Amino acid sequence: MKKSLLLLLLICFAFSLNAQVSTYIDGISTAVGIVQKDNTLYIGSVGTQTIFKVDLTDPNLTLEPYVTGINFPTKFVVIGDDLYFTASLSSVRKIDLTQPVPTVEFVASVPSAYGLAFKDNYLYVSERNFTTSALHRFDYTQTNPTVETVLGGIAGTVNNIAIKEDELYFAFTNTVSKIDLTDITPSIDVVVEDENNVLEVAIKDDILYYSDNYLKSIDLTNPTAEPETLLSGLTSIWGIDFLNDDFLLVQQTAQRILKLTTGFIDPTMSPDYSALESIYNNTNGTNWNHNDNWLDLSKPLYSWHGLEVDENNRVTSINLFNNALSGPFPIAVGSLANLESLGLDQNELTGTLGSEIGGLSNLNSLSISNNELEGQLPANLSNLTNISFISVAGNNFSGSIPFNSPNAGINISNNLFDFSDIEPFFITNNFNYLIYSPQKTADDEETIESPTGTDIELTVDDTNINRESEGTSMNNEFQWFKDDIAISGANANTYSITDAQESDSGVYHCEITNAILPDLTIVRADITVTIDDNLNLQEYESDSFVMYPNPAKNWLTIKTQSINNAEIKLYDAIGKLVLQKPLENDITILAIDHLPNGIYLVSINSETVKETKRFVKQ
Repeated sequence: MKKSLLLLLLICFAFSLNAQVSTYIDGISTAVGIVQKDNTLYIGSVGTQTIFKVDLTDPNLTLEPYVTGINFPTKFVVIGDDLYFTASLSSVRKIDLTQPVPTVEFVASVPSAYGLAFKDNYLYVSERNFTTSALHRFDYTQTNPTVETVLGGIAGTVNNIAIKEDELYFAFTNTVSKIDLTDITPSIDVVVEDENNVLEVAIKDDILYYSDNYLKSIDLTNPTAEPETLLSGLTSIWGIDFLNDDFLLVQQTAQRILKLTTGFIDPTMSPDYSALESIYNNTNGTNWNHNDNWLDLSKPLYSWHGLEVDENNRVTSINLFNNALSGPFPIAVGSLANLESLGLDQNELTGTLGSEIGGLSNLNSLSISNNELEGQLPANLSNLTNISFISVAGNNFSGSIPFNSPNAGINISNNLFDFSDIEPFFITNNFNYLIYSPQKTADDEETIESPTGTDIELTVDDTNINRESEGTSMNNEFQWFKDDIAISGANANTYSITDAQESDSGVYHCEITNAILPDLTIVRADITVTIDDNLNLQEYESDSFVMYPNPAKNWLTIKTQSINNAEIKLYDAIGKLVLQKPLENDITILAIDHLPNGIYLVSINSETVKETKRFVKQ
């Protein structure tokens, strides 16, 4: 519980006029329902099976247990002096709010009871299932009321509901939809679509508000209105209520209620604005999957996609997961002094990780997994001693591991770290938990297409994996696999397929282990081999050699007609020699995966033959 928070917010607002998003009440285990009556706020805690109440006139905002022992108290409505709520995912119940120690009364049985709303004498209840849902109602003024189905067979999950005049709005999978309550057989009308699962709906005046990892609104009086993002960068907003002109938001995963103070705050007044502008401009922001409100100076920072902002208009969290960021890692994040959480997973960020990030002393969570970052981690990441979560998995980092974070869960898997990189860090045990296997070699996935009868050598790049200065590997053990089945005797850093036949087609990879860290496996990316006798059907006509495929990506096959003492030369488009190899067999396979894309010339020269052909490298 944050003590004296109302007073603190009032002070911040009075002096800086920029109080925005703040923790209003915390320490609520799995909250879902929230509702006010007069100056009291009622909150349902699924985790503690309790309905709490909070005196909103008390500056200390103390959670007081009001009713305990309630299985799964979820959504609330207040009608007169009665608080109705769904419970146990099976019923509607109520308590009398005028009683200091109220008795819970059973009202009606509704399967998978969840959302609540009322109109006239009817209480409407959503049946929340993951396959087929429904909307029900009953006359709450009656004793033992009869429950009737308003609309059944809804294919999807219905979450909370809200009513405006004769229309019932409901959060339905990834939409907000509505039905006309005056229709005997109502049909579903989609109001707004969203790519995320909508959890909550609420209506104030003529504005519909809805949420998941955001808060959005849409004007119900304007048939052409587009949704507006009011708040972004959060997780699991399961409840919305209003405190005068402000919002109270139940953030279930963070076990807290947030207060969103409305009013425009100029983004350029934040000390973080220039850093955000740099991040957007240097990571292809115009082509992000989601860039709602970014660099829109008419919208406050807390409404920009993926940002959380504190009472002082400073950025505390950036979450741009899977958002098509590209280009060098944005070093501007290093100037965000109040940053507590940075999430840039699953983008296309490149380059090295600058030392600036090690200066983020408030950073509590760092997640930059599944990008294209490379090189060594900066040494000053050891400054992040108070961080609790670090994930750099799925990049191309290698070398020493600098973390000095005894309380952190750390994931460094699927990088280029080897046994000698990880072992010293593992031995220090200076972490809460460590995920380090598997790692990968520097090889890319490859595809080899070849006719029968060829000799194919598969290789793994273990150049820097536990090598002594003379190039000898130190106790590395190799095992090749075909279609995930170990190949008997294939225990070297190369594997040869002699006189390849169609039965040799398959997906090959190699795994490297070492006794110095037996739980670590380093995996070579897949090589897909296709042996097809039909590839032999190409006609030579008058040509001295044929090559295929063309265009080619990873491998180029050259087939000749008994040319002796010849060599193959590859030239790029400007005539520079890029590859030279003796011609030893009728069929020669060249690895070209390392070459840049473009047009190349293949030349074969011998005493009797001189011929050049062109191919395209993709």
